[in-house]
Amino acid sequence: MQPILPQPEASIAPFDDEEYEEQCLVSSFWTASRLLVIVGIFLFGTFVFAYFYLRALNSSHAWRVHHQHPSMIIGTMVAVCVVLAALVHYVGARRLQIGSLWDWQVSSLVSLIVTAIAAGLQVWEMTRLPFSPASSGYTSVFVAWMPVYILFIIGQWFWLEILLARSVRAPEAVLAETEEGVLIVSRFGANVEGFVLFSEFMVVSAIAIWILFYVL
Repeated sequence: MQPILPQPEASIAPFDDEEYEEQCLVSSFWTASRLLVIVGIFLFGTFVFAYFYLRALNSSHAWRVHHQHPSMIIGTMVAVCVVLAALVHYVGARRLQIGSLWDWQVSSLVSLIVTAIAAGLQVWEMTRLPFSPASSGYTSVFVAWMPVYILFIIGQWFWLEILLARSVRAPEAVLAETEEGVLIVSRFGANVEGFVLFSEFMVVSAIAIWILFYVL
């Protein structure tokens, strides 16, 4: 019978609280941004369904009375501003990936200005509609959808404003020097990546709204 020899103690890696917190924050930004986009898809999807349902039903030929149409010029300008704001920020985000914080801050500031213009134009259009809210199915869907759309644009502006303000007040929370060079802090990078995803959703929404209400 062989004697039982003592086994060496297994090496246990020390638990890193900071690394765990960082992973949790990155995961939360990743999950929250995608949940927000999913909520937006379902919410805007209800308006799209109402649009096509009422248009197909066309009860008493009241889908669109007397060729009702909001301002084509303002609607096009809003769509262009939303697309342009997302494109400018996307270029800045790609520059941030290589460590150029200044380029991202400039692009974010431009994006904020353009987004504010888009929100202002959409609010202005709501104050000068050439039809009453319940005069037809078309106008009902338009008047119901646009306030929600404005809130999403304002939310997009507010999100980016928080990111930009933090980068100005605490640059060390954005970029960090490592042995591999200057790298973006993972939690901030996840937040920016989530915003890029949301802005892409807003671009698709802006194009869809422009086609449904101003082209068709």
